[in-house]
Amino acid sequence: MKVFKNKYSVLLLMLLFILSCSSENAGTATDTGSETVTTDTGSDTVTTDTGSDTVTTDTGSDTGTVTVPENIQAECAYGLDVGDCNQSYTGDESGTTLDNDDSTVGFFDNGDYLSFENIDMTGANVLLINYAKGNTGGFVELRLDGVNGILIGTFTPQGTGAWTAWEEVKVAISQTSGLHTLYLVGTGADGIANFDWLDLETCIPQCNGLQCGDDSCGGSCGNCGNGFACSTDGQCEETGTGDWQLIWSDEFNGTGLPDQTKWEIKQWAPGTVNNEVQSYTSSTNNLNQNGGILDITALNNNGVTSGRIESKVAWAPAQDNSVSYRIETKSLMTGGGGAWPAFWLLGDEQGPYGGWPGCGELDIFEYVGNTGYFQCAAHDDYAINHTMQSYNPTNPETEWHVYGANLYGDRVEFFVDDYIFHTFYRPATWSQTNWPYTGKDGNTFHIILNLAIGGMMGGDVDYNDFPMVQKFDYVRVYQK
Repeated sequence: MKVFKNKYSVLLLMLLFILSCSSENAGTATDTGSETVTTDTGSDTVTTDTGSDTVTTDTGSDTGTVTVPENIQAECAYGLDVGDCNQSYTGDESGTTLDNDDSTVGFFDNGDYLSFENIDMTGANVLLINYAKGNTGGFVELRLDGVNGILIGTFTPQGTGAWTAWEEVKVAISQTSGLHTLYLVGTGADGIANFDWLDLETCIPQCNGLQCGDDSCGGSCGNCGNGFACSTDGQCEETGTGDWQLIWSDEFNGTGLPDQTKWEIKQWAPGTVNNEVQSYTSSTNNLNQNGGILDITALNNNGVTSGRIESKVAWAPAQDNSVSYRIETKSLMTGGGGAWPAFWLLGDEQGPYGGWPGCGELDIFEYVGNTGYFQCAAHDDYAINHTMQSYNPTNPETEWHVYGANLYGDRVEFFVDDYIFHTFYRPATWSQTNWPYTGKDGNTFHIILNLAIGGMMGGDVDYNDFPMVQKFDYVRVYQK
């Protein structure tokens, strides 16, 4: 046995012993000899405000699942009062409060976002929002897993009378499943809304015998057939569409490329707009008439190609409603990862209101193949300022529908199969520059048909889904 000669040797031995023990147990805080194992994942327990008492929710570290609270409380970073929270907000888990209990998010602005992680979206088809708004303008995009992630719905807050006058609204969202991070992204204006709380719900449509109209879940009870419109009591009634006179059309009865006396065929490189991955070509592989149908086909052959055409004639209603237009198409949507077909109107970018968005844009339909999300939209610098409205056509990828818009001097009505599901109105305090959707100053709108792939709205591209084919039976313009 070795004998230590002095106290420093003893201290050295003790130090080596301690280091040896530390090395053997480094990296774990788990006592395997006890009946209860405690593991700190950093997010085992979160505090949620359900709108009444504060409760503690155990996320369950053994299974990795997260319990979604009744209300996802959105908290303000500036205290208990509604204040200017002009920044981004993020929580570590679903239901995590953000800085202060029992407060609200005040003045949610363009570019602000709220994110809620690990939310089980299975079965949810409605987001119930308690909000307040004291002005006009702006909307909120509802996206999954990123500020530019898959769009599952939009919310356009309407004025509630004051910034502290709270109202609940149901917003229809595309159904998905599994755990996701839910993002609310502010777009188009400052002062979009104040938020109190959010609630994911599974809503069963209750039409109560109605043929059409509000289904109480943020959607519609159904559509009316051609020549009929939905009345205020939810019944399909015959419309006065006989007053419309056909002034321009393409029935796509030719062969090969569409009629170039009516359409300009665009040729663009990938990434020209909206981070889209396709190039637009003049090839019949991408634009082809066959049997009275125009096929716009997206292909993936040494790069993604697709088609876009723009009418050579343009129209705009009269300021006093003395001349109005009805523009429609009959179409069959394409699904597929990244598919983003659209039928829309664009103002004169060289005209009196300048380039986009001042010249105005009216999206009669935009469709997201990833999620089946459908919307109309209007974009300008003034009255509507990038406002969208979602809708749920029945089986749009397997059933043909008529999609269109009625353009009046004081409003734009969007319809599917003659059911007007949303109307944009000209502001009461209208001036010559805040409503570009008339021909008052010489602005006019031409028609665009295209199939974009990926980009800001199309989302992730699934290269196994090609070819993708968007079909158009006709495009017609009526006047009265």
